[in-house]
Amino acid sequence: MMGFLVIFKKELGDMVRSKRLLAIIAVLGFFLIAGYSVVKTLGTIRWPLLFMLRNLVTSLAFMAPVLGIAFGFDAISGEREKGTLKLVLAQPIYRDAFIVGKFVAFLALSLISFFASTFIAVGSLVVVEGLNVSLEDLGRLALISLAAILLSTTFYSISVLLSSVFKKTSHSALISVSIWIILTFVLPLVATLAARAILGPPPRIATAQNKPINPREVRRYFLRYRRLVESFMSLSPTWHFSQISNGLLISSMALPMGSERIVSLLDALSKYSMNFFILLLIPAIFFIASFAVFVKREEK
Repeated sequence: MMGFLVIFKKELGDMVRSKRLLAIIAVLGFFLIAGYSVVKTLGTIRWPLLFMLRNLVTSLAFMAPVLGIAFGFDAISGEREKGTLKLVLAQPIYRDAFIVGKFVAFLALSLISFFASTFIAVGSLVVVEGLNVSLEDLGRLALISLAAILLSTTFYSISVLLSSVFKKTSHSALISVSIWIILTFVLPLVATLAARAILGPPPRIATAQNKPINPREVRRYFLRYRRLVESFMSLSPTWHFSQISNGLLISSMALPMGSERIVSLLDALSKYSMNFFILLLIPAIFFIASFAVFVKREEK
């Protein structure tokens, strides 16, 4: 693909120097510092490392989609509006090299950003607080960072597709943000309401006061309720990221009674392999769609 390296270097350089990236890093840093301040203020948290890692995971779940949308909503339409798209394509640069270069540049940016932020945050905590982190813990952090990269790439690919379809940047930005809000904030509410509507009220509420409650019936109800909610939430990439990150964190901690680790790193990876696969599949589908739309579209 002629011109791929040219586009890759230019895009990566522009992204690294972008004020958007600086703003996102500043917000992420604020979240992490705020979480650390809570730990120091309370001073009674039993597992400070787990608390800080949960704060990191929550911050990544919020900032990863924002990073993808921030650099994807104007990836094509922005170039078109500024008139630079025609100038670039007039050079010996093919359309496929142009869009692939943008994708690979963002992938490199997200890889650097999330791996660096994760290990710098944890490393700072280890140095300041003197906490012990094992190689297996580092492996879990690496997998969480990988999941954040896939989550960010998912929303980047969605935004690039919208940027390829719509001529105006404002349209692609509005729809990209709307999709993120719906999948992240609206869908959980819809899932709980839908599950409640399908299954009805819990047995404890539906049973008369004089009739004894069957514990098995209650457990069966809430098991079906959880499965229904998860079936709806599986539509959200953020949910898959949360499943991976929270599962890796919880499975790495000893129980309060002093038992050993719940599951090993390999077992945890096997358990959440489907979530990883979905986070890999979604951006691949939207990348192919973006590629097809952009390559076939003629600039007027």
